[in-house]
Parts: sequence; C-alpha cells; structure tokens
Amino acid sequence: LAEWVPQAVRGSWPVTRVAEYLGEAPDGPTPASRPVTELLEYDVLQDRRGRWLVAIHSRQSSEMIFVESTDGAQWSLQSRVPTRTALFGLALVEDRGGVFRMSALGQDGAVHLWSSPDATRWQDRSFPNDSPYGASLPVHRTNLFARPNGELLLLVSDTAVGLQYGRFRPDGGQLRLDRVSRTALEAFAAAPTPSGEYLLALKENGEIRLRRFRSFNTNGVGVKRYEPDWPIY
Repeated sequence: LAEWVPQAVRGSWPVTRVAEYLGEAPDGPTPASRPVTELLEYDVLQDRRGRWLVAIHSRQSSEMIFVESTDGAQWSLQSRVPTRTALFGLALVEDRGGVFRMSALGQDGAVHLWSSPDATRWQDRSFPNDSPYGASLPVHRTNLFARPNGELLLLVSDTAVGLQYGRFRPDGGQLRLDRVSRTALEAFAAAPTPSGEYLLALKENGEIRLRRFRSFNTNGVGVKRYEPDWPIY
C-alpha cells in the first residue's frame, strides 16, 4: 500500500511512524506529541462489492490518491487528482445509487465534496461553510453518511467548538453546521443503525459513553436539560 504514497508523505504514514517510534529511545518524540498537521489525511471504505478503497491526501504533492484492493494485500492505483487547497478530515461513503462521495474541509474555509461513479473519475465541488461556529482546522475527524432521501449527513469534530452536524444535497445546496446536543470537545466515533438512528461513542472523563441520536439538534430546542455537560444555546 505504501508504494502508492509519495516518498515525501511516507513519514506521515501511520505504519511507518509506529515502526520508527518503536525503535527510538524512550525519551524520543511520541505520536501524541507531534503536530496533528504532520499526520496523514486518509479514510478507508469497503464498498458493496467488498472492495477496499483508500483515499489519501498528500499536502506535499497537492493531490488526492485513490488506491483499491479486494484482499487487503495487493493494492492498485485508481487515480491521482490534483487539489486546489490543503484538505482535512477526509470521509468516504457510497450512496444508495452506488456513487462514491468524499467530503473534506479545505484550508480555504470551504467544504469540499468529491463524487465519482467508479472511484477513478472524480469531480470536486466546493461551497462555503455556512455555520455560526465554523470548524477550526485541523479537525479531529469527520464522518459522512448517505441518507435514504438522497441527502448526505456530515459529522465534524474539532478542538474549539466540538461535535457539529449538517445535512445537505450532494448535487446542490449548502452545508450549514450546528452543534450536536449532549456532546462537548471529546473524541467520537459514529455508526448508523438499521432503524435510521445513529449511535455515537463519546470519550468523556476517562469513559466511553454510547448515545443514540436521530435528529442531533435540528432547532436548538431541548438542549437545556439536567446534565451539566449539555451545551446551552
């Protein structure tokens, strides 16, 4: 897999960095102490056919690199596409129509949505981030989900505002982010459920809490509850 990553980027590749840290002295730098901007921006998706797709952003060569594998051992290059700006928080998804979508937040302040029918030919659409809070770059991580009605749901977490969500149409309209109820600045992971809800794992005070969401917080009503960590609008 690393053979498709530019030489200048390989120092940020997770497996490479772990191997180097294991061989360093105990008082050497650790992964957590390095700037987050030195980490490799990537995401992984297994599509409906069982194929693995990896999207990698190389800030050094200003391009997106897409590689695929059917077994996780042999990898082939799908495409290399130039980028206009540095990208953060890559998130891949395959929608109900079989179209691959990749979202990212750009250093230019815009939200970028990449679309492809085959993971080879990609089109990039960007639009302003219409949000009262905005997202501070670089972000912790993002998750992108395809909804049954054709919309895309984006979850974004950063160290300034915390977890935010937004829904938008992939072929038109803008994304407006808003804060998610009952969350703060903690790290998170998310997964959809068969019922149409979303299960969020949140790291809070040394524990992992699981919370189920359907609307996240569409109008700000209902967030002033009794838990002290709920945000107050």
